[in-house]
Amino acid sequence: MGTCQGTKKPQQAKPNLEIQIPNNDHLENTKKSQIQQSKSAVLEKKTPVTSQRQSLKSQPFQFNSASSDQAFKSRFSTPMVDLKNLEQDQVRSSKHKTTFKMNATVKKAAFSKFYSVQQSKKSSFSKIPGGSIVVQHNMTGKLHYADILENTQATKFYVDELLRCQLQHPNITNVIEILEDKSQYIVIKECAQGVPVSYFEPPEKQASILKQIIEIVCYLHSKNLIHGALWLGAFERNNDLVKLVDIQSIFIRHDPTNHDAEYIAPECTLDSSIYTKERDIWAVGMIAHNLMCGRYFKVSNASDILKEIEQIRIKKHIHLENSSIKELLEKFLHISPEKRITLQEALKDEFLPKTNEMEQFDQILERNKKLKKISVLQQCLLLLFINQFEEEQKAKFQKVFQNLDVDYDGKISKSECLALYPDKGEQINSLFNLLSLKDKMDFQEFLVISVDRSQLLTSQNIEIIFNLYATVKKYLLLQTLVNIYKSRENELQEAFNEYDHAHLNFKNFETLLTDLL
Repeated sequence: MGTCQGTKKPQQAKPNLEIQIPNNDHLENTKKSQIQQSKSAVLEKKTPVTSQRQSLKSQPFQFNSASSDQAFKSRFSTPMVDLKNLEQDQVRSSKHKTTFKMNATVKKAAFSKFYSVQQSKKSSFSKIPGGSIVVQHNMTGKLHYADILENTQATKFYVDELLRCQLQHPNITNVIEILEDKSQYIVIKECAQGVPVSYFEPPEKQASILKQIIEIVCYLHSKNLIHGALWLGAFERNNDLVKLVDIQSIFIRHDPTNHDAEYIAPECTLDSSIYTKERDIWAVGMIAHNLMCGRYFKVSNASDILKEIEQIRIKKHIHLENSSIKELLEKFLHISPEKRITLQEALKDEFLPKTNEMEQFDQILERNKKLKKISVLQQCLLLLFINQFEEEQKAKFQKVFQNLDVDYDGKISKSECLALYPDKGEQINSLFNLLSLKDKMDFQEFLVISVDRSQLLTSQNIEIIFNLYATVKKYLLLQTLVNIYKSRENELQEAFNEYDHAHLNFKNFETLLTDLL
């Protein structure tokens, strides 16, 4: 039996370090083209995916001095990528506990080896010198946000906190990986591809938006994290799915801005360093007011808004117009912090929509009853398919997951499932045993057992995914999977011990997946 050994990569020429930002690329067109690109891996034999990937890698990553986006260029006081004398693919291991979703590492690697710039992101929540852009992964074609941050003490603190806290929730833009060089960090995050939540949301969507926002903040509080700078624009909505996109404010504190000043709790006008759950609860109440009743404050300057909030504190009264949500708003916006409603209590309010996903959960139980186990290697492979083809299905499964996550900690437990479905104890135990889990299951693991594998694992899709991740010699390397799922490195190495080499050929790859059908 062979041992797992990484394949030594040939020395590559240093990449072009200048950054080219196309002026006419748009997210929607890119999204359509990436789907077409994936399909062409099988249908267009003249242009194999490996050739497309090499072509993407070879594209120059440079600033165009003639670009009209001079404002974006001027935001950076240091070069965005300076990789001279940098060894590629070095990974700094983290001591922090990892999860299935996030690679808890900081990777020292050439940005242009993995990503191509698509366009600048016009809005940024960054409180650290740097900026945000939209990038495309050279291998998968998927879009991501990239926060490019100067290598300062504040940045190092932020990166360390990201690794420590391991935020993982279907309503939060998750961190994919972090690239590092001597002058900056590049934080790669999910691309929400949505629009900021605003005062003008359709009435029929408002209650659902508010419920998701409460669930997000409830999750943060379950991890003893206080956001402290919540406002409507900190969230984006893509159809019915709401995501928190400003995660930096959780770790980097800042003075009130014209955007978030009106959401500050009255007690914080005396001491801006007060960061409590009650501060966030007041902010959620103001979000609810502004979402459903329009802006509370008529002034727009931060200092003027803070003066009005100070008057609310002094008078110990906030005036609320009569509305269908007035009673709930009064519970959020109580002047005394200790008397404000808890977020768990708020989620039970009759104003917020109730979800019952019992039929969907029954289908998941039925879908898995014939399987005995899904190995870690099969889980990792299946997630490649889910992330490439099942974006629309994720929102559906998210609702089922959140219905089961009774304590809003971002994981579901056996006890939570059994409390909701006491007559399905044997099936629920079997579901957890499938993934060799004792009690807790995160959203990524839930997706593995939720998707309809018969529709996902078609011959065409299997060939597409293999071609996307395989080498020119048609091998899927152990190291490729380790780079994606760093937290499962030991388990993946153990799985590859069953093979003669530290790679899978197409037949091995196909067999592992068809065994799940």
